[in-house]
Amino acid sequence: MNNRIEFSVGWEDADQRLDRWMRRRHAGLVQARIERLCRKGLIRINGRRAKPSDRLREGQTVQFPPITGRKPGEGAKDRFLGRTGSGKAGSMAGRVLFIDEHLVAIDKPPGLAVQGGPGQSRHIDRMATEFGLSGDEPPRLVHRLDKDTSGVLLMARSRRASAALSRQFRDRSLQKVYWAVVRGSLPDERGSIASPAGAAGPGLAGAAHLRQVAGGRAAKGTVSALTNYIVLETLGDRFSLVALNPVTGRNHQLRIHMAGLGTPIVGDRKHGGSSAADRTGIFRNRLHLHARTLEMRHPFTDERLELVAPLPAHLEEAFSRLGWNPDRYDAVKWSSGKT
Repeated sequence: MNNRIEFSVGWEDADQRLDRWMRRRHAGLVQARIERLCRKGLIRINGRRAKPSDRLREGQTVQFPPITGRKPGEGAKDRFLGRTGSGKAGSMAGRVLFIDEHLVAIDKPPGLAVQGGPGQSRHIDRMATEFGLSGDEPPRLVHRLDKDTSGVLLMARSRRASAALSRQFRDRSLQKVYWAVVRGSLPDERGSIASPAGAAGPGLAGAAHLRQVAGGRAAKGTVSALTNYIVLETLGDRFSLVALNPVTGRNHQLRIHMAGLGTPIVGDRKHGGSSAADRTGIFRNRLHLHARTLEMRHPFTDERLELVAPLPAHLEEAFSRLGWNPDRYDAVKWSSGKT
């Protein structure tokens, strides 16, 4: 590579994913561009072609071309992603995790609704429709996040892509991992929570309807909602950081499952009531639920995608104060998102 930059990895940068390290070094550098540079062989580690998911080790040499002041979303030529000035869509430009002609994944900020409702004039669905992505069809939502939940949100850019992605969600061939800070401690370090089929509404209401499932398995058709969990950190018996894998996708499933176990997500007053409040001053009283990763196969290229959303400000602040290292927790995996 001509005019390449070489960087020697020190101890302070070791054990980070390459893509996150690149984004931290270059403000505004989006995931799509990092992946494109890797595919072209323009980013190398010790002379070999690098992958975005490669973890850096102390003493390695990272080689990459000069990163210019290119605006996020510029390469995709999408007004929705690159609009500036008074347009409200411009704030989404730096939140693109992946984009191609079939799909776009963004890092949804907390407090922004996905769809409209009473008093909701600004939401992602409307922004995408009004400002548009390049192409003949507006992007389509294929799943949802609560207004106050942050993290990976996936949209399809055609009817064909929407059908393919919806099939993956329906078949549970992709895997979602959320991080949540909850009050109290869970019964086991690793387990599953199930709501029985046939329960009222979504089958989630009340702790009496919840039960632990041995080994994370349940007989087919016996549950209406199933969540796997792993405890990542504890703060005495006051708070826990947990990774949550929703096998099913019921409305407010994770929030209700955590509240039903007596460990409500911090800031979830709707389902946890006053017990979800933080009176210690360690955490802000905002919902501490973040859609951290979504792993899937691209429906048309079969490329393995691992979409990772950085922590929002209130969670980043809490992690920093407590010395919790998000890069370490990303190694936690479930073998399958299926029941």
